[in-house]
Amino acid sequence: MKTPIFLLLMSTAFILIVFSAQAQNSSESQVHPLVFLDDKIISSEEMKQINADNISAVEVIKDSALIIPYGSPGKNGVIRIYSIKYATLKYQQVLSQVSAVYQSRLAQAKSDTGFLYILREQPLLTNPSGSLIYLKPDSIQSVEFTGRQQCLKTYGETKSNGCFVIKMK
Repeated sequence: MKTPIFLLLMSTAFILIVFSAQAQNSSESQVHPLVFLDDKIISSEEMKQINADNISAVEVIKDSALIIPYGSPGKNGVIRIYSIKYATLKYQQVLSQVSAVYQSRLAQAKSDTGFLYILREQPLLTNPSGSLIYLKPDSIQSVEFTGRQQCLKTYGETKSNGCFVIKMK
């Protein structure tokens, strides 16, 4: 059996994922991957209803060693889709676990939209949830807060509430 081929097309209205595999006898058969939205299995019909503007990240898992935890439902691959809302909640939980300063500032502000995130010395200017969702608490050395003026001076960017500088181990 040949390696599956994934084609991922994203537009503002929908996501279309086409997954095809060739059987040994050269006749093409269509198979479908296991699809998750925010850690919940969804149908292909539900997947068609997703607004691409609300997506933070898409992960395609097709390596046979990596799909083992999904059992036979994942034998044709796994697609994990994370919404911006879900990804934001996940990284806020992780950063709050490792930093009391982060937890306190976030609680005061009630939203993180006024903060700029710095990861590996790079400002995350668009969709920080797409990068931050993959953070693990044990990989983070520290999360430091930098005020608006210092953020502008150091990184050339700022937001109204300042910066969170995430340092990795």
